[in-house]
Amino acid sequence: MILCYIKIQYSHSHWQRNGKGMPTCTTLTFDPMTAKPNQRSTTTHITPVLNQLHWLPVRQRDIYKIAVLTHTSLVTGQPEHLSVLLSNYPPSRQLRSSDRQLLSQPADNTVFTSRAFSSTAPRIWNSLPITVRSAPSSDTFRRHLKTHLFSNDTIID
Repeated sequence: MILCYIKIQYSHSHWQRNGKGMPTCTTLTFDPMTAKPNQRSTTTHITPVLNQLHWLPVRQRDIYKIAVLTHTSLVTGQPEHLSVLLSNYPPSRQLRSSDRQLLSQPADNTVFTSRAFSSTAPRIWNSLPITVRSAPSSDTFRRHLKTHLFSNDTIID
């Protein structure tokens, strides 16, 4: 039995027959820089290919999507069903962190509630540096966020 790994975007598998009539699997990857397909073995590791394509790992991609949704909700108020779940952190007295654009985090009683958007979004947003949070436009925010996620091994508990 021959196993072929799950295809990622920009790649597809071709079945070929070797000299004995047995099918072998090769994968052609598309290099967007040269616009030419490159042949690679199915046993090579995918991480260098993902880095070459500037794709984030799965965990950072999840953080990226939640942070972009949070930024959009805070700036435009849309989508409304998500923006009502977010509220600014009101400090009880004047603090140096008053102008850091923090969000209030609800108390999590269970693991299930800690996975909700209303809990995860403020935790991710508050963990971002102020330079990322205070970006003037959505494009600038996305660019700074992706740079931040690529440069750090970001783990949000």
